[in-house]
Amino acid sequence: MGASDGLVDTKKKIVDHGDDRFRWTLVILGDGFLAEDMEFYHTKVDEVVNGLRAIEPFTTLWGLINVHRIDVHSTERGVDDPKACGNEDIGGTGALRRTYFDATRCGDDTRRRVLTVDNDLVLDTVNDEVADWEAIVVLVNSTLEGGAKVGQVAAVSLTANLKEVVAHELGHVLGLADEYDYDGPDRYASGEEPPQPNVTIETDQSKLKWRHHLAPAIGSLPKLKADQTCTTSNKGTPSKYPPGTVGLFEGALYSHCGVYRSEHDCAMRTVTPPTPFCAVCRDAMTKEILKLSCTQCPLTLILCGAIYHPDLVWLRSWRNRHLAEERTVMRAIDFVYRRVGPWLTRRLTGRPRLARVLRRAVVGPLVRMLRGRGA
Repeated sequence: MGASDGLVDTKKKIVDHGDDRFRWTLVILGDGFLAEDMEFYHTKVDEVVNGLRAIEPFTTLWGLINVHRIDVHSTERGVDDPKACGNEDIGGTGALRRTYFDATRCGDDTRRRVLTVDNDLVLDTVNDEVADWEAIVVLVNSTLEGGAKVGQVAAVSLTANLKEVVAHELGHVLGLADEYDYDGPDRYASGEEPPQPNVTIETDQSKLKWRHHLAPAIGSLPKLKADQTCTTSNKGTPSKYPPGTVGLFEGALYSHCGVYRSEHDCAMRTVTPPTPFCAVCRDAMTKEILKLSCTQCPLTLILCGAIYHPDLVWLRSWRNRHLAEERTVMRAIDFVYRRVGPWLTRRLTGRPRLARVLRRAVVGPLVRMLRGRGA
């Protein structure tokens, strides 16, 4: 089962905001779809793309994102579903399907919902078709619950919450940790600070990774503690704080105790709609996506002072959206900018006071004007 069980057909760039080298580029493929299933597969790809576009931070950053779709035909529909999976010896159908990327549930031999594919074959396929990319999603033709991310490749099944699961897995691709508090030891075993930006073992408010997200007038740090025995998840425990409150909420990274997340709920904890990404996750994802696009606009970077400044994020997205629409005026403006921009950049470098004046007098009013016009 594998490459002999199907073929790679066509590729199409379905979201085009410019050169892939300077965009965050997503590639979507399918596994377990027959040739006659391509129309259905395309609708599922569109469902994912439209869903992502409605989820922050992808909404704000949409003008910086490209999407390619690759059509792959398999010999049979579906996914491998072993009867036994670790200690779970019930529920599997025992099905073995001849699919191109050999998708299987129980991909880690422990948990049935872990859905994996032949990553090497996926990477070879994508690299043959798309020169520059950042993330890959493989849609598996099965409604059995499943999903997982290995490296830059996420595999997901066609469940009702498909777009939320894809967003969650892309959160992993962008460097985020799971925030749910099961599937691991009751108490977080490592005494080392997790590297991901959205989880921590730190309890000192002044040292928190996300201290800049705390409300300015905050008194005591908003907290939610795990139960005293540290044996059950606090997922069902209602929060006494309004949605979006940033604090220190115990339970994350597969453990009930000893590790914390920034908000009561988040798309990295819950994949049922309409749970959004928390502020800390949105910020981290934005920074990762902007790392690519900022190389094209050093002038606006100097003016705004940071690649994730909201005015800069909005202006970049606005520019790329209109460039993609083939607007002649926008292309003329872009042409002039590319020639005048480097000259202005050299004169503003090392002159932060002048850059601040121009940001307040030009960039800020321009963004407000364009937003006011619904541009």
